[in-house]
Amino acid sequence: MSSNKDLRVKRMPVHEQVFNNLKDAINEGRWQVDEKIPTEMELSEIFGVNRLTVRMALQRLIGMGILESRVGDGTYVKDFSFRDYIEKASEFYLDADLLDKVCEFRNAIEVNALKLALHRAEEDELEELSAVCDRMDTAKATYIKNRTSLALKQFLDSDIEFHEKICQLSHNDLFVYSFDIARNLLYQYMESLVRDRTGSWIENAKKEKPEDDRHRLVYQALKERNIEKCMKIYSDIIDYHVEY
Repeated sequence: MSSNKDLRVKRMPVHEQVFNNLKDAINEGRWQVDEKIPTEMELSEIFGVNRLTVRMALQRLIGMGILESRVGDGTYVKDFSFRDYIEKASEFYLDADLLDKVCEFRNAIEVNALKLALHRAEEDELEELSAVCDRMDTAKATYIKNRTSLALKQFLDSDIEFHEKICQLSHNDLFVYSFDIARNLLYQYMESLVRDRTGSWIENAKKEKPEDDRHRLVYQALKERNIEKCMKIYSDIIDYHVEY
């Protein structure tokens, strides 16, 4: 049986309270994006705490990308980007060992997002997906032709955009956030796939043999609301393996 001491209310550190109050004030619109917030001295008077406590809370908000310090000017509210925050944080926990787990992640996240997209995607959203396919086709043709680093990046960016769009079409923000968390790792994985396929793409281009554009087929199956066809094609895209 647990002790009654476990039921006691734990006191929150003062700097944590200041952090929460500042965060709530920003979320509630007390200070808008690009608006300068009060100085450390003013905030210490507002909250009735010392400047060090305020500084600790501000540094945490700056580290999260919610505030930014402008030298010689003050502290301003930033237009917070979850993607930027995650990309910075991912440098500390994403490593090559996780590449082996990418297919499992994509089957768990992207496939289930696709299932929702089949029911929730609007026609104008599907046309946006078609436009992404167009950009992929153009970028791929450019990469096959000159194989520069820039061309490769443009193709990979469009490839990432396609799969991100699938998550967006689910109309479930958690799928989008999950995709953002793994974005850098997915980029590395897709780069390995492209390098593995480049040789066959070049040979097919020389023979003027058309490529099997599975991304375009996914779009068409989504537009037709053909669940079986859509799931099969998408699974084929995800389950492709490459040796590192």
